[in-house]
Amino acid sequence: MKFLQLNFLKGNRMWNLFSILFVFSTLFFQACNKKEKLISVDPAFSQYIDGYTSGIISKTSSIKIKLASEASTTHALGEVVDK
Repeated sequence: MKFLQLNFLKGNRMWNLFSILFVFSTLFFQACNKKEKLISVDPAFSQYIDGYTSGIISKTSSIKIKLASEASTTHALGEVVDK
């Protein structure tokens, strides 16, 4: 193992330094380029939905949707709905 360490140190130090800087700069720029994706809401849904949960939501949190009007029909859970 010492033989490998000495060969690494005896090699071209500028090449080693360049390699290390290249790896770190690549990782740095990849981390900085992550942009948050914004989701656009279709304005046609505004006649049906008054409000909804927004922002950063935990996967264990509930999502709330406020409808613009009361539902005119009800369906049982698992019931097939005809369109």
